[in-house]
Amino acid sequence: MLAAAGYAAKSVNASGVVVGIALGTVLWAFLDWPGYLLLIAFFVVGTACTKIGYEAKAGRKLAQEAEGRRGARHAFANTGVAVACGVFAVTTPYSLFFSVACAAAFATAAADTAGSEIGQLWGRRAFLPTTLKPVAPGTDGAISLVGTLAGAFAAVILGAVGAVVGLYPWMGVVAVTVAGFVGSTLESVLGAFFEGREMLDNEAMNLLNTLVGALVGGGLALWLL
Repeated sequence: MLAAAGYAAKSVNASGVVVGIALGTVLWAFLDWPGYLLLIAFFVVGTACTKIGYEAKAGRKLAQEAEGRRGARHAFANTGVAVACGVFAVTTPYSLFFSVACAAAFATAAADTAGSEIGQLWGRRAFLPTTLKPVAPGTDGAISLVGTLAGAFAAVILGAVGAVVGLYPWMGVVAVTVAGFVGSTLESVLGAFFEGREMLDNEAMNLLNTLVGALVGGGLALWLL
């Protein structure tokens, strides 16, 4: 039903539907409905941020291609690490570590999407984190105050959802939020350094930044919880 809704809302294409169903089924099988709610929260936040002001972003040639539809590679790059963490949360003795890591991976992906989409739409002053030089909004790796705040808010939302459904104590929200910020900031640094050189594409960077976010979140959980 979620995949069908996403397709109807022009958020995913056919390949994204197939991979989304597969990943969602695995997540539900291991983390049950609490883990699946994290996926829904990420989907809602990401879709909303992509669709807000789409016409304006399209007019400036900054919008997600294919009317915002995302495919299989994008779905796996943004949720694959989180789903793997969900599996490990049940199949290893480190349930808390991987539960927080799962939420942190989703938070990183949500922060990245929100920061990029909202920053491109409303950010007026953008700069590259590698050089601190001002650039036009939408430049690979560019960050802005508006985008950074939007990303942080998205990470807080994902962290709070995980706490509400009982995957970890409320202090875990701090770990998830920090991890989301670190992971999404890393994506900006990599985007500024690599993407323009055609060394890493967007999906590869998304997979890497969610992995970093998961590790940071899990590591902070060991310290805070």
